[in-house]
Amino acid sequence: MKQIIKNLLLLLICSAGVQTLCYAQEELNCFAIIAGRNATADGSVLFAHNEDDGGEQMLNVYISPKGLKLVSDKSVPATEKRRSNKFLWFEFPRMEVADAALTEHGLAIASNGCSSREDKEDISEGGILYELRLLAAQYALSARDAVKIMGAFVEKYGYRGSGRTYSVADSQEGWIFSVVKGRHWAAARIPDDKVMALPNNYILDKVDPADTLNYYACADLVSYAQQRGWYNPEQDGRFSFKRAYCNPASYNNPRNYLRQRAVMELLGGKSLAANPDSLELFFTPAHKLTVQDMIDALSLHEHANADKSHKELSLVCNDNTILPIVFQLRSNLTVQIGAVAWVACGKACVEAFLPWYAGMTQVPEGYGRHTTPSEAYSLHFKDVTEMQKNYPAHFYWNFTERWRSIANDYPANAPGEIEKRNNFQQILFKRQQGFEKRMMQMLGGAGGLQSLTKELNSYTARAYRDYMAIID
Repeated sequence: MKQIIKNLLLLLICSAGVQTLCYAQEELNCFAIIAGRNATADGSVLFAHNEDDGGEQMLNVYISPKGLKLVSDKSVPATEKRRSNKFLWFEFPRMEVADAALTEHGLAIASNGCSSREDKEDISEGGILYELRLLAAQYALSARDAVKIMGAFVEKYGYRGSGRTYSVADSQEGWIFSVVKGRHWAAARIPDDKVMALPNNYILDKVDPADTLNYYACADLVSYAQQRGWYNPEQDGRFSFKRAYCNPASYNNPRNYLRQRAVMELLGGKSLAANPDSLELFFTPAHKLTVQDMIDALSLHEHANADKSHKELSLVCNDNTILPIVFQLRSNLTVQIGAVAWVACGKACVEAFLPWYAGMTQVPEGYGRHTTPSEAYSLHFKDVTEMQKNYPAHFYWNFTERWRSIANDYPANAPGEIEKRNNFQQILFKRQQGFEKRMMQMLGGAGGLQSLTKELNSYTARAYRDYMAIID
């Protein structure tokens, strides 16, 4: 019933004359949510992310096998002697900051653009940007390990972009890693009983490097901010990373703090002020969260003020959303089954989220424009115009064309498609428990891991075939 009410609300908003605003194109729209393991119904760490980017986009999925150093041109002492991980790689050609990954260790990573106030370049050997998340996926053994590795790479090479916050999670912990142009960074752990909601500005506030259970940072984080005049202890009191390093225009942009507030109110069950200073980094959920709660948050389109006098659009889901994903990271199952990425191809508000398990070894046919991940990496920035024309058989165009059809008259077209999506989503959730129980039994039986991976590969391919049969 709650989902039906949310869907009806969305339709009423768009039919009330704000449809153009619902699908307004903005430069930055990504959103991330992490819920600690004691804040979820099944004890998992839940990590949800909407990747939003304009222009023609093409989702490819590859599996980088164990032992393959997909990224081999940069190194730091923490990684030089490590063997590379197997990982699911969700790739968008030509994009430096859009990819996501799920590794054999159940580590998930994605990112949000965050504009910093840094105006000085400080890089070595060309700096680092696109490779950073792939290097973390390639080498890290856990979310905490990923934070340390990324910090080492940033300090050695320098970050080329204005700024960014990487969200990383495994079955035990969730972290945010905020990096500034150059060599400055800080990271914080999401408490096990809390939730974090991240738009496109820095939200990391307190940083306590002495508390290594919950924080890490570069050594000169505070002193550099003082040197640049971004932090004055006498006037500002306690050091705040977001106040010191965030671009003020980004920090005070309503598109950022209204989206953050909308998700915090939805999942926290409390009305909050529309003020970035008053929005806490971590909050307590109104109830133990599920994958469906994360899907609901990624699907948000509007936000009602506490006094109900008018409504402001949050645009968590919008016309630029190209990859909504919910990572369900559980420690009570072997990692091949316990770590699953629920992926929607296109828009969170109308597409079902289908499962991709960490134990998979093969993706369905038609999901990559190249044959191998090595080829995809070497050609990531090449042949990146008119992709639909050049790769017409690719699966992703089914969903881009479907969205064009729905968005042409959203109030008229969406209700039936949302109903189909919701019904199929519930079927998938009901299948999950029985399927995973059988997979655990299979793992302990004849054939073991080989039989398991074969079945996981088939399960995802079958889910897409079933879904396409419903929505066609």
